[in-house]
Amino acid sequence: MRKILLVDDEKEFAMVLGERLKEEGFEVFKAFDGKGALEQARKQTPDIILLDIILPDMDGNIVARKLREDLNTRGIPIIFLTGLLSREEARARGTSISGCVFVPKSAKLKELFEEIDRMMGK
Repeated sequence: MRKILLVDDEKEFAMVLGERLKEEGFEVFKAFDGKGALEQARKQTPDIILLDIILPDMDGNIVARKLREDLNTRGIPIIFLTGLLSREEARARGTSISGCVFVPKSAKLKELFEEIDRMMGK
């Protein structure tokens, strides 16, 4: 079973998205802040990480940087989930932040799942 780490401080959003990911066949682990994300990534070694940019204790960019610096987590693909940009703004700016792909939270689930499959080489 493919493992995914979902990091978002909006617990209701994480719960709903987590259920949809389970329906798609993922084993889902959740974290609600940057520290928890780093701990879960090291403990669970997920196949991919969905990471919110705005977290209560540290910026998602910092979390991504720390994951890239760690030999045990540096190869895990990261998709930033953000409510900061709309799809139109995302297209205008490109499709990555700090070298990581991002998907607006307003995107359709189909688009998110397509991006997950692409990042995992499916």
